[in-house]
Amino acid sequence: MLDLKKQTTLAEAMKQYPGLLPVLTRLSPSYGLLGNATVRGLMAPRTSMAKIAQRGGMTYEELRARLSEAETELRQGAAAGPDHSEKVKEEIKAIVKRLTTADDVGPLKARFKELLREADPVIIAAAEAELAKEGLTTHDLMNACEIHLELFRETLDQAKIDVPKGHPLWRFTKDQDAILLWLDEGQALIGEASGKAGFDEAGAALGRLRQVVARLREAENHDTRQENTLFPVLEKYGIEEPPAVMWEEHSRMKDMRRDIEKLVAEPPPDVGFKGYIDRLSGLWIALTEQFIQHSTKEQRVLYPVALRLLSETDWREIKQECDDLGYFELPKEVLSDE
Repeated sequence: MLDLKKQTTLAEAMKQYPGLLPVLTRLSPSYGLLGNATVRGLMAPRTSMAKIAQRGGMTYEELRARLSEAETELRQGAAAGPDHSEKVKEEIKAIVKRLTTADDVGPLKARFKELLREADPVIIAAAEAELAKEGLTTHDLMNACEIHLELFRETLDQAKIDVPKGHPLWRFTKDQDAILLWLDEGQALIGEASGKAGFDEAGAALGRLRQVVARLREAENHDTRQENTLFPVLEKYGIEEPPAVMWEEHSRMKDMRRDIEKLVAEPPPDVGFKGYIDRLSGLWIALTEQFIQHSTKEQRVLYPVALRLLSETDWREIKQECDDLGYFELPKEVLSDE
């Protein structure tokens, strides 16, 4: 007998019934997006079977009855081991742990790059979240951050969508280019400050860093426009979970920016100059990594889905609403490639 309840998540159901995905996609074209591994990774842990039924235009009882008819197919492969993405996630975690203690990290870094190239951002984010729960600190993860950022930048560059200038998605991607430019500038200033003898000598670099932080605060206007225009329209079309994840990540990044703002406004009295720079650098790299992962998911998943589903009328309305909300000023470096 089929053991699925309304509150069972899609992730739990897929683990219990390995044949579930092909059966679902046969039942309704509405499930076609589940074929995208990144969309599936965003939706599966948080979407109940009741919500899955609704997405397919059925009641939960109707979906359960349809699935029961294919129970043998649903169970095919039930004895198989963990899927490939789970294996990749576990290997990523193992290598990051070894990077914190190994003397010769060259071979580890080479394998780590291979893994990150094949893993989608959801798997990488899941691995890092589990490592944090297991007690690894930002400092522990620093050895891996440089490799992360290098490869995430490559992935983000490859994920660029092709839309005309003036399209809402054109502006969203330009926003992301600008924010990344300022994050890079901030990291360079922290590096400059770290080479100084103390707070007084580093004062000029830290002053410029405060200006960069102010620009990042202004750029939160990007999140406001997305949350008030694009996300609600996607939800209207039944695409609820990916925008919800993006919204959560917006909130997380705002909290990270505010922690940085407090740190650059006034160094805490309980740390010396070196401890201050280490803490600031750790927070900045963590924010940069989170932002690049977030932008990659939007450009690889959210924006293509929006282009596929939204009508010209939808885009005109989104553009007008964005205009009403206003924009932050883009730096000339971001506009020079037009």
